[in-house]
Amino acid sequence: MRYALLFWLALAAPAAAEDACHDLWFTKNLILDRAGMCFGTNLGRAIFNNANCSTSAPKISAADDALIELVEAREGALQCKIDNFATRLPVKMVWLRAELDTLPIASFTPFSCEDWKGPFTPLYAGVDAAKPKAIGEIEDGDDVYFEHDPISGWQFVTVRRSLEFVAGGWFAGGMDKAKLKAEGLCGELKG
Repeated sequence: MRYALLFWLALAAPAAAEDACHDLWFTKNLILDRAGMCFGTNLGRAIFNNANCSTSAPKISAADDALIELVEAREGALQCKIDNFATRLPVKMVWLRAELDTLPIASFTPFSCEDWKGPFTPLYAGVDAAKPKAIGEIEDGDDVYFEHDPISGWQFVTVRRSLEFVAGGWFAGGMDKAKLKAEGLCGELKG
């Protein structure tokens, strides 16, 4: 039994890392796309289409530069290798992620809360409490995926309802597994 578990963990870890690598690639390149980047790779053109691009060397803010440095450090730690000849990227809810004001960074320790038992929870496009823009919600019974690092007390989540990802966004008062368990907010914690 112990060997079967070790074999399963050896297979699961690379898959989780690959998911994080795709997520990190998307975040980094969304920053560049928003700055006017014209993509030269098949993958970049397929995901961002170059419709409103203006340069191959966009100027970005210091905050975006720091975010890209963080993403690249995480990509290095995970030894990410993205197929730039591909034309699809397996990232959950790309359409929603493009609408976010604050971009999430894939976590090293993702987990999920299946069968949400907490209150109705609105989800927002960013972490600026002065300018809330509601873009979704968590409802009773939803499966909630915590796959990104919290930022300034806010947590980014994606939400699955009836086997389909239907929402995502930020909520104030980030959660960790211990708090979810202590407050009885999940039917089952995984990861």
